[in-house]
Amino acid sequence: MPHVNLPGSVSLYYEMHTPTCKPDPTKPSLLLLAPSWGNVLQLKDYVAAFKDEYSVCTIEPRSHGRSINPVTATFDFFVAASDIAFAMEALQLPPSHIFGAGTQNFQALLKLAILFPSQVLSLSLVGLSSLYALPRHIQAFQEVGNAWHSPEDEAIWAECVEAIGQFVLTEVEGREEAWDRFLPSVVRLYNPYKARNVWMSTQPNQRVSKITPELLGEIEHPLLLIQVRTHLAPHKLRAPDRHDRTQGEADKCFPAEDVAAMAKHLTRSRDLRFHIEAGGPHLLALTHARSVIPRMRDFLAAHAAELPPVAPLDARRALERAARIASDPKIALRNPGKPDSFSLLSADELATGQVKLDAALRQEQQCRLHLPMCFEKQDWEADADAQRRWTWSTRAEYARRHEAARPVSVASYGSGIAVNVHQSETTSMPSSPMTGTCASFQAATLDGGDDDDVPPPLPSKIRV
Repeated sequence: MPHVNLPGSVSLYYEMHTPTCKPDPTKPSLLLLAPSWGNVLQLKDYVAAFKDEYSVCTIEPRSHGRSINPVTATFDFFVAASDIAFAMEALQLPPSHIFGAGTQNFQALLKLAILFPSQVLSLSLVGLSSLYALPRHIQAFQEVGNAWHSPEDEAIWAECVEAIGQFVLTEVEGREEAWDRFLPSVVRLYNPYKARNVWMSTQPNQRVSKITPELLGEIEHPLLLIQVRTHLAPHKLRAPDRHDRTQGEADKCFPAEDVAAMAKHLTRSRDLRFHIEAGGPHLLALTHARSVIPRMRDFLAAHAAELPPVAPLDARRALERAARIASDPKIALRNPGKPDSFSLLSADELATGQVKLDAALRQEQQCRLHLPMCFEKQDWEADADAQRRWTWSTRAEYARRHEAARPVSVASYGSGIAVNVHQSETTSMPSSPMTGTCASFQAATLDGGDDDDVPPPLPSKIRV
């Protein structure tokens, strides 16, 4: 499978949707990032909508999809922004229109525009977050994050999965298909047996962004911002009470008014378009693609005439900008050739993050919960569709089926069976049937071992 290798043993999965499998210099360049907690398969509607008029490339950031990377405590969204800049240089992408969905992409791409402005033609950002302070529901986010990678038992894990679904997709009723389509890929990549991925996807969201109104005022790029009016916040680790009518009204993860307060500081943007999508979830780019794509098409068309050549990456200058943002001149002395040099964590943030990362790594070794859905094949793997896989709507039947298949000779220890798990992943099949898409198909083994014969743990009790 095609990966672009970056300094620091980072290998980002990408797909080039052009006839030559290279950037097409006759068309504007459009870079689509996999949605937060997702993968590029979920961008198929966007690829289909834009590949005829644009030179489309899709990328999975660190700890997303098929990308391979070490997990270090230095990671923040400035590093994520630098990853994109370095990947664009390696792939010989010219300055590009860039699309990102979800809070992780929102922060990373704003920081890309701040650190590497010459790499960006415009930003289309869908599903935003607050910037100037910690999220209003930081305590709830921390609670869910802790239970996500270190649940006490399978029941807590079930509540956590539901809370995640509520955060990114809001209510189940009316969105069953979206829950069934999105959550399985989330639990396969972010779970107690891959706790490092959970840490990496949650910890940066629990910090203040370091983006100030003054920095936003320096962004001159055209910006399309699409935000939802309300979210249902995962404020308690319990199944939602259907009789509690306050849920969804008072509990908002990233209220539209917070985002509007941020947007008013984008005073130098050459074309600022801020749209509120009523009734959508945080990942409305996935659930409301039919609404988002036309707005995005109109926005891009207004700026598609420019076809700049590939711009050399001025990493040294970007590192100097990073040093000024952090008010730390020592940062400018770091190696500008490594994305991780752009980390702007304070000493306290780094120390706190290291403690939590160490705990996540221990969790991976100590976890004995029975969560077979976490070990099913990924969508891009051979014969994945042949499995009767877990979905949210079929979770009860799934639990009964796996309980019935449990060997009677297996001893139970309290609330679970002690099973040693070796993680491996086979990527021997194409990610999607794409016309004119380059892909090389070879095995790629992630951290955790190379034994493909170890079965997933069978449940002694699964309440999901």
